[in-house]
Amino acid sequence: MNRKITSVMLSILTITTLFTSCTLSKPSTNPSESGNNTIQESLYDENGRIDYTKVFQQTNTATLPLMKTDFDGVYYTMDTQGTVRFFRIIDGVLTEQQATGVYNVSAKLSGQSIPASIYYITIDGKTNGYGLYTFSSNYNIMLYDYVFFKLCELPASFAYGNNLLLLADTDKSRFYEEKVYSEQFYFDPETSETDGYFLSEAQRQTGMDGIKMTDYKMFTDEILSQPFDEIYFYTSRAYVADEVKYVDVYTSGGYDTNVDNIRVLWDILGMTFYRTADGIYYFNKTEDGFTLYFYDNYNDDIIKEFSGNYSTDFVRSGTSILEKASGMFYDIKSNKEYKFDYNVFGSGFVVTDYIFTDKYAAIIGESPSGGLQIGIYDITDNNVIIFNNFTNRNMEKIHISESGNLIISVCYESNYTAYQLVCDLNKF
Repeated sequence: MNRKITSVMLSILTITTLFTSCTLSKPSTNPSESGNNTIQESLYDENGRIDYTKVFQQTNTATLPLMKTDFDGVYYTMDTQGTVRFFRIIDGVLTEQQATGVYNVSAKLSGQSIPASIYYITIDGKTNGYGLYTFSSNYNIMLYDYVFFKLCELPASFAYGNNLLLLADTDKSRFYEEKVYSEQFYFDPETSETDGYFLSEAQRQTGMDGIKMTDYKMFTDEILSQPFDEIYFYTSRAYVADEVKYVDVYTSGGYDTNVDNIRVLWDILGMTFYRTADGIYYFNKTEDGFTLYFYDNYNDDIIKEFSGNYSTDFVRSGTSILEKASGMFYDIKSNKEYKFDYNVFGSGFVVTDYIFTDKYAAIIGESPSGGLQIGIYDITDNNVIIFNNFTNRNMEKIHISESGNLIISVCYESNYTAYQLVCDLNKF
């Protein structure tokens, strides 16, 4: 995902974070004219914007920025020592949930065993866990100073006994960003041992630094959550000698064969695609912009063309892409286009980030006249909400749960601890 909410560097003992404001998105219409009378008129200012202090509940239950688990409405925090705490939204209240347990793992990366404690939570028979290795916790590891681990369920077609899937991301700059997992293992929960590679490593090369190529096979949480028998993954394996690395999409080959050398797509734009039972949607660069294609295993059909630079002029969130200058956003899944009217924010509004879910589109940005503002657009009923006058600009993470809870992690610049703002969007 090309959203830059924060710039994080995880050093030996400390996380140094560059805080920036985030974004969410929404169209026109004045919220005070929406016909919804459940919110008192006194909450609105003369511009129809809502004072956030009157509708957000502040909580110190979690003292670090929240990150999403694979469970809706369940989040976690992680400190520099790798200690994980889980939290859940219950009746609109952020509540700490005790971890189900801890696995002490040792995963072999580039021939070295990397230790970590994986804190996990099990809900309705499904397990999700997280852990961290840093150089400060083990000085005997020479090739890696940082490894982020995630534990989750295997895709159904790759189920292997009671085994789980252990993933690893070795790039410390992605600590609070979307992870790109370059290592994947079967994990046996009974023995806490990694039981072989999830996909074949037969052709993976080792670099001059002794580390195996991290772009040989790459997963994101987004593509792993797409429920299909064949596993697709990203790779730059065909461009090892090139200075510019292009990204292709390969398929795994199916259950128990792990044939992972079948190229599906060439040189896609951005590490994202959306699959259906009939084919795959993906972006590709053109001379004046980029194009959304649909590949049905035989032909590539043009779905929509965009002008501008994918990386600088647009923000993608899930299956949606926002053109920052115009306020237009398009959802691949529904094949619908929407338009935000930035005038509701005040003059000079500048988008900083964008979030899209199945129910909400949201935008965060700043304008000289209104400061930091958040707009929420309810796609299902066309209702628009503008939150105004945010005084603390250190918004580290933004989440919207399927149940309609908006959560903002706000950090203190002095020591990087956080408090949370929680708002139930269903009341509007």
